[in-house]
Amino acid sequence: MTTYALSNLITPKRTLCLSFPKIGLRLFSKLFLLFSLISIISLLIFAIIQVNQITRESNLILTYQENIKELSQRNQDLEIKLFQNNSFESIELLAQNLNYEKVGKIYYIKILESTAIAK
Repeated sequence: MTTYALSNLITPKRTLCLSFPKIGLRLFSKLFLLFSLISIISLLIFAIIQVNQITRESNLILTYQENIKELSQRNQDLEIKLFQNNSFESIELLAQNLNYEKVGKIYYIKILESTAIAK
């Protein structure tokens, strides 16, 4: 005999065995069916919530895109009006309407340092 066989004869090894509660096959199948139904229902509810959030976010994105288009159109219109109002011809016309005259020669008055102002 080998040493392995002799050692098993002297000290038999214990095997670890888990014991589960004994439930009948019908009860086990009912519990499995109940767990499966609860899992399916919870996954369906979760899917519905996710679809609702995706729809809400996509509508929000569409609204923001429309606002961006509207604001960019307004910005473009304001830029066109700005360039039209600041053109050289419109500035000359505005100066004529306000009765401005073109300055010819400018004369400066020199004040002597030694003079004092008195009332």
